[in-house]
Order: sequence, then C-alpha cells, then structure tokens
Amino acid sequence: MADVWKRNGGTNKRKSKPWVVDYVGADGKRHRLAAETKEQAQALLVEKTREARAIGPTAQNPDLTVAVYVEKNWLPLIETNLKHATVKLYRYALQTHILPAFGSIKLHDLTRAHVKFFLTEKRQAGTLSKTTIRLIRAVLSSMLAEAVDDGLAVTNPAIAVGRSRGRKQADSINQIERDKSIRPLTEAEVSALLDAAPDHEACVLLILLARGGLRPGEAIGLRWSDLNFTNREILVERNFYDGHLGTTKTGRRRRVDMSRGLAAALTALYVQREDEKLQGRWTEIPDWIFCQYDGQPLRQEHVRYRFDRALRRAGLSGHVPYDLRHTFATMLLAKGAPLTYVANQLGHGKPTTTLQYYAHWLPSGDKSFVDSLDGPWPENSLGTTFGTTLKKVAHLQGNRADSNLNIY
Repeated sequence: MADVWKRNGGTNKRKSKPWVVDYVGADGKRHRLAAETKEQAQALLVEKTREARAIGPTAQNPDLTVAVYVEKNWLPLIETNLKHATVKLYRYALQTHILPAFGSIKLHDLTRAHVKFFLTEKRQAGTLSKTTIRLIRAVLSSMLAEAVDDGLAVTNPAIAVGRSRGRKQADSINQIERDKSIRPLTEAEVSALLDAAPDHEACVLLILLARGGLRPGEAIGLRWSDLNFTNREILVERNFYDGHLGTTKTGRRRRVDMSRGLAAALTALYVQREDEKLQGRWTEIPDWIFCQYDGQPLRQEHVRYRFDRALRRAGLSGHVPYDLRHTFATMLLAKGAPLTYVANQLGHGKPTTTLQYYAHWLPSGDKSFVDSLDGPWPENSLGTTFGTTLKKVAHLQGNRADSNLNIY
C-alpha cells in the first residue's frame, strides 16, 4: 500500500503538515510521513518506495536480470508517479517486446549493441508502426535511466540509439506521415454521422466531440457542474481512461467555448435527464453528463460502440472517435480562426504543437494578402521589356501568346 492524501480538518490544533505519505517500508511495516505540499509528498513517496524495493548495488547482485529489476524496482516506481494510461502503454511495451528480448539478460551485461540490434530488427520486420517503435525505445531508455540513477548500471545504452550524427531518429515521424494520420470528417460527413446516432444521448456526445474538440476521455469525465451556460463555457479538468479517473493529458484545466448549437444540445440532454427523473429512472440526476444505467460515467468502449454504430448507419468508414477532435481543429482553422485560439481550445501548451499537427489545414490560395503589398507602380518603373515578358508567359494561363494581360 502506498498513497498520498491530505489531512481532514479537525479539532486538533497542533500544528502539522497537511499532506501525508502512507507507505510500507523495507521492514514490512506501515509508515506515515508528513509534507508541506502535494508535490513534496509525491516526491517523498517515490523516494521511500525506491528505498523499500531497493535491491542493492550491482556488485552485490551480479546476477540481477532486467526482468527482476523491472518487476521489483521500476514498475512499482512508475505506478506511483505516472498516469494509468501511460503505465498501461509501458506495460504493453515491456511484456510484448522488451522483456521477451532482454528479460533474462543481466542488467550490467546489457550493451548498446544489444539495443541497436533489437530496434533494427523491430524496424525491419515491418509489422510495427513508427509510433510503436518509438514507444518501445522510450520505455527501454526510461527504465535504463532509472537503473543508472539507482546505481545498478553505469550507463544508459538506449540513449539516442538509431540516431546518426546530425540526423533524426530512424523511427521519427515526418510531416507527411503525420498529415496522413489525421483524418478529419467533412461537414457533410459530420451531419450524416449525427443523423445516424443511435439515440439522443449518443447524438449529444458526438456533437460535443465535433463542436468542442474534447478528447473522448475528457468528454465522459464531464459533470453538469462543469457547464456554464451563461458564458457558454465548458470547464475541462478530468479524463477517464480504462475506468480510471485522472487529470487531462497535459495535467492542466482549460475552458472550452460552447457554440450555440452545442449549448442547445447539452440543455436538451439535461431536460431529458429531468424527464427521466420524473419517470422514476433516477432519484437524483447523475452528476456525470454521459452515464450508464447506474449513473456511473461511460467507458471508452461505450463511446467507441456508439460512434462505430453511427458510422456504419451513415455509410462511412475509416474513422475513430478521436477524428472528431481533428475535425474540430481543422474546421476552425479553415474558417480563419487564429492559431492561438485553436491551441487554447484544444488544450495545447504551445501553438507550435497545433501548427505541427494542423499546418496542412491552414487556409491557402487567398492572394489578397500578397496583393496588399503592391502599391501604385511608378510609370515605366517595370522597364520596357516587362510587357513582352508577360506576353511570353501568357500561355501558362492557357491564353494565346499575344493575349493582353492587365496589371492593376
């Protein structure tokens, strides 16, 4: 058992630090330590967890394998420090790829050559995406960096593996590949999807994803108290993943603007909840906006089921719920919304992140911007050959060579 919690208020007036670290030490006994802030408490928990599970210097454990270190040291450490979704991804990379290859190797025997050969094989197999290979490399590097920090390894053989001098990683994603991974729906496809929603609640959920740009986990983490219909704003500060409630991906809260249509759809859903209460379905309206029959929030698989069903009924394919977030971003940019505004709505820490993913959808082809640079031309400033030059290139516009071109 290991946890961080805040003391409840009480009658005890003895001065004490508000945060408590609750853990089981190396002696097998339960201990509690106090801290001034939550951050200090979490750092102390990591330190004590490491101490409790420490195996000792490599010299004293010459037969320590990668698998033993991962199970006894590293996994317990990241489980107290990382989000559930991240831990789940790490476990997948470890159990499916890393441990089958390196689990039986002694930690101090693992070399850079091992890692380079392993990653090269993964790339050449052609069965894994670049994103998956990057995940495997990142997990391996993070684990070995912790081993160095624990004094169980001298160097991290996974640092910058696959990168030639002055070049990017072999499995880095280029802009063309990134553009292909973003599959927004057209306005017509969004309308067809909403018309094909299996029920009213599913329709409102799809509207929220397409008109609010929330991640699916953020949408199912919304409570009615997060909605401000007066200012038409949504407070986004939670994320549900795999049944676990946590913070947003960035760990920050944000306020998302509600369009009039989205506000009307959410209002209609609340009216439906009130009717359901009158009919005896609820004793009280559930706090969660999108909920199961017992009032608990939906799960990711419920969102995917509703989305897939609407997709099939609309005669569409090749999309996932997250594509509605891409749709929201690309439509805003196409309509001329400032990049900084779109970044704030999506919850990106920097507009450059938004630009990295959605630059392809920025408006183009409007010549008024460059035309605005032109001023009135002074007479004969272009020289006597300019008109002749224009006639020579007139065929590029599909005109006859002797066509007259007007310059404004």
